[in-house]
This record gives sequence, structure tokens and C-alpha cells, in this order.
Amino acid sequence: MYKEMDENGQYQMDCRLDSERDLEENVSIMITFAHRQLEARVGDNFVKNRYEGYGLLSEQFSGLAKALKEVGNGMTTFLKIMPLGDSRAIDAVASIENSLADVAKQAVRMAAEAHRINDDLYHNAPETTPLEEYIAENDGFEEVEENLLDAKLDMDESGESESGGGES
Repeated sequence: MYKEMDENGQYQMDCRLDSERDLEENVSIMITFAHRQLEARVGDNFVKNRYEGYGLLSEQFSGLAKALKEVGNGMTTFLKIMPLGDSRAIDAVASIENSLADVAKQAVRMAAEAHRINDDLYHNAPETTPLEEYIAENDGFEEVEENLLDAKLDMDESGESESGGGES
């Protein structure tokens, strides 16, 4: 166990096993490595909008689904050959292991692609948010005090008190 500080300056206890933390860290390293490879391969070809990003991720997802289907097929085969002995089971488990390695590779590729899309969309995002545009177009918001006064008058007319119930 060790303490780590989150983005708000609060300490958090991490009760995971060291091996779990190491695995998570290694997966992050793999995704970063794959992202750098992807960036080198695509160069200055940026993702222009969310539709293009969805198309790219959909392509990666179909590859991941195909790899997962191979794992399912391997498990089905393993179940069918269980009565036939350990030597056949070893082959089936080896096939499942290879299929799972393919799933991991495809998942890392998909995560790297998602990272690239996120970066490109974030850096190409408009400077103002929709809320800021609305404020600029409509001269701000209505005053809160006026709305609260109207709501309080409505509540008083309906016979409810501020305490939320009847009198005791």
C-alpha cells in the first residue's frame, strides 16, 4: 500500500497489489508506445471531426470484435475436447492464449487510436464553448434573484412552508 495524491491534493490509499499496479502501468506504457507509432505513421494527417473519429474507432472495434470471437471459438473447442484428454486440451489452451494475445494487441491499438482522436479533436476544438456562445448571443442570463422571488411567492400561495411540510 502506498499513498498517492490526486489532482485535488487529496491523499488516497492504493490497496491494490503491486503486481496489479505494475500491470496497469505497463498497459499505459504499451498504449503510449502504440500512440507514438501511430503518430509517426499518420504524420500530419489529423482527425478533422467526430464523424471521422467514429469511423476510425469503428474500424478498430471490428478488429477487436473479430479477435474476441476467436477467443470464444477457442473456448467452445476447449469445452468440446475436454473428454478427449490433456494433450488435446493443451493445444486448445495454447490457441486461446494466442487469441487473447491478439485481443490485447488489438485493444492497445484501439486505445492508441482513441488517444490520437482525442488529441486531434481537442486541439481542433473551437475556442468558445456552446455555453459561452449562448451567453454572447443573449446578453447573459436572467437574474437569479427574480426567479427565486417568483418561486417563493408561488410556494407561499400554494400553502407550503419553506420547511417543506406541515406545521407541528
